[in-house]
Parts: sequence; C-alpha cells; structure tokens
Amino acid sequence: MSEYAAFQRVDQPEIVDRVLRIKGNAAANPVVEYGRGMAVAWISTGLYEITFNENPGQYVCFEGPNWEATTASQLKGYSCVAGNWDATNFKLRLSVTNASDTLADLTSVQWMSGIVKFSKEKPI
Repeated sequence: MSEYAAFQRVDQPEIVDRVLRIKGNAAANPVVEYGRGMAVAWISTGLYEITFNENPGQYVCFEGPNWEATTASQLKGYSCVAGNWDATNFKLRLSVTNASDTLADLTSVQWMSGIVKFSKEKPI
C-alpha cells in the first residue's frame, strides 16, 4: 500500500487535525485507540475530558463525532457536544447524550471518534 498525502485548502493557515478514537469503558476512563499526545478521562456520567500533553495551537473546533458499535441500535440517537476549550490547561470537555437526551457513558462495545482542529495562527 502506498502512502498518499492530500493537501486540503482552507481559509485559515496551518490547520492541524488531531485524530481521536476512544472505546467506551462504562464508568471509567475510556481506552484511547488513536490520539497521539492526548489523554481522555472519564469525569462523570457522559462527561469526558481530553487533555493534550502540549499546546496544540489555537482551538478551532471538534469535528465529528463518528460512532461505532457492535450493533447500530446501541448508539441510536447518541450525540456529542464539545464544551469550551481550556487554553491554559490544554483541555476540551465532551458531553455524550443518548436518545433520551440524557448524559450517557460509552460501554465496551461502543466507540467514538472525531477530529480536534487547531490552527498555528490566531484567528483572523
């Protein structure tokens, strides 16, 4: 398999994508399957906090999430909302809710992935 690099044109210079994929672990820290330089902590039911080990730049957005499960019905109606970026401690909190719009933990048969986007320059 050859490697292919595609460069995307964006209106903000030097956008950096940080890929994250976690596997649920009920009421405990999820398993980070992808997320170089990131740790994800379970805070309380449905609340997860991503901590970056160094300053990743100016926060742009959390893109996603993408959901996976052993059966699709296990994630029916789930959503995720990113909270405010903590630029001092390099943290981003995520709130996961189920179809009843109630905070819910990811179980061991559920995965969530997304991209946290940063810019190397301040917003225009």
